[in-house]
Amino acid sequence: AYQVPGGINPDMDALSALATVMGSGRSSRLYENLVRQQQVAVQAGAGVVQAKGPTFMYLEGMAAQGKDPADVEKAIYAEVEKVQTGPIQEWELDKARNAARRSLVGSLASSLQRAILLSRYTVFYNDPAIVNTRYERIASLKIEDLQRVARQYLVPANRAVIVPVPA
Repeated sequence: AYQVPGGINPDMDALSALATVMGSGRSSRLYENLVRQQQVAVQAGAGVVQAKGPTFMYLEGMAAQGKDPADVEKAIYAEVEKVQTGPIQEWELDKARNAARRSLVGSLASSLQRAILLSRYTVFYNDPAIVNTRYERIASLKIEDLQRVARQYLVPANRAVIVPVPA
């Protein structure tokens, strides 16, 4: 997990999109590399925990039977380095944009979910209108924004590693 700013910091939109690129679904970088290619993990993913204040972005992998968790960790770090220095494809950013739109539509589909979002934005940020700008903020992201936040926040000084090992 990496510490990130949280709240309505503009970097949170880029971090959310980066989490989708890194770990959302079978076409994500973590799944493709850790599960399919290297076969060191049986599951891999990423996400950003939304919070009013400082929060975290997590990158995770579940080691395959007989595989060393240290190899999973090493493979995750390699994917972080690739996203910091190598190209991000336009289709990956499009996938993040589509996921953001799908999430927004899903959260506005019911009156209860809409009320929860409006109250959260009002209590946390004194601005319920934030609900109207989420997709536009994601849609305006550039590949460079994702690489910038990866270089800024996905660094060892911001990292906490948890390796649970069953008895």
